[in-house]
Amino acid sequence: MILNNILDIIIILLILISIVAMAATVIGFVRLPDELTKIHAAGVTGSFAVELILITGLSIFIDTYTFLNSSFF
Repeated sequence: MILNNILDIIIILLILISIVAMAATVIGFVRLPDELTKIHAAGVTGSFAVELILITGLSIFIDTYTFLNSSFF
């Protein structure tokens, strides 16, 4: 049960980091002067946030699948 609590904390931290990265994307897109720098800021931080969200979803799926798998045995 402790592993589930640690995994929940890691999931929450990954979601919070992705929210901060998406906020940085929006701030960079609004504040940067040139179109090329805006595209670069949106591409780098936006893709980082999407990767974190995908990793979070994968960890939630693995946690749920192992829970369902262990209940049948």
